[in-house]
Amino acid sequence: MSVDVESKYALYTPPSTLKKKLKQMEESVMDDLEFRRRVTKGESLVIFEGGVYDLQGFTQSHPGGFQILEEYIGRDITEAFRGLEDGIHDHSRSALKQLLRMRIGSLGSRDKNMSSSQNLTHSQDFGLDRSKAIVFQVGRLGRHYHEWVHSPDMNSEPMRFFQHPFLEYFSGTSWWLVPLVWLPIAACSIIHTYFYLQTPFSFVVQLMLAGLIFWMLLEYCFHRFVLHHVPSTYWGITFHFLLHGCHHKRPMDPLRLVFPPVLALPLVLLNLAGMLSLLQLPAALSLFGGALTGYVCYDMTHFYLHHGSISQRTYMGFLKSIHLAHHYKNHTSSYGVTSPLFDYIFSTRPIKMKQ
Repeated sequence: MSVDVESKYALYTPPSTLKKKLKQMEESVMDDLEFRRRVTKGESLVIFEGGVYDLQGFTQSHPGGFQILEEYIGRDITEAFRGLEDGIHDHSRSALKQLLRMRIGSLGSRDKNMSSSQNLTHSQDFGLDRSKAIVFQVGRLGRHYHEWVHSPDMNSEPMRFFQHPFLEYFSGTSWWLVPLVWLPIAACSIIHTYFYLQTPFSFVVQLMLAGLIFWMLLEYCFHRFVLHHVPSTYWGITFHFLLHGCHHKRPMDPLRLVFPPVLALPLVLLNLAGMLSLLQLPAALSLFGGALTGYVCYDMTHFYLHHGSISQRTYMGFLKSIHLAHHYKNHTSSYGVTSPLFDYIFSTRPIKMKQ
């Protein structure tokens, strides 16, 4: 099997390369006429604190969607980025680091406002070599892992996990695999209950709804107490990164967003076994079918919140705003993805983040 790993990860820039690139950028000066000419030609240029930045490679990765960025092309974004404009949030240090990677020079004269901001681009990777596969390096971060993994990298290119192309190829999961694998199983359990076990339709529907609510509780607890429990040992950190840390480090990576069916299978079987041991077969299968449907809705909702173009005025827009806040503002709140219900019940109320 041939996998073009190098081109796939071309945007995963090592700090040493980034440092050289920034040094070259400092020497590039663009006057206002040149800036306007390039914007007119279609380049996605903006001004921030006197520097010129090219957002072309970031337009589809921006957590708030391309439409927000489009309004600012060709403009000075300093006040908007700092949260000084109405309706726009103050961006995080992680967002600033990502912006500084897109700097292509300065406007009018060599930028003198760069010194304090530029230091952030040289953020500590604590000895990680970004030019190599990342999975077996993260365990060496130790006590620095928590800080590193919650400083999100907004690049949308898939992160290089393994050195071997075969392992690397199968380390990502496309979103469509989740409904393809699990929806037929959920449908079979419900159809078997209704048609073959002769269970009343109303009973099946009630247990399915109960299964959906059970999933929302399970989603909240698993996300809060398992996925956000950060271990301290080498193998514990490595496993945590594979399970959930990779998503917090690079939230826009489309291949490490939904839960791989191979990892989900033991949890699905454990839940089914528990239901069969506590309930009669018709009730267990109906509850299981509802819960499994809830899980598929969760993963599809999660993917859509990151990569869909959503109006802020809708319920999905509200879910997107609080989920983005979980990633970029406060990872100790907003654990519910499909619903904030249990965040309100257990006092981890979501913080809405304007996109």
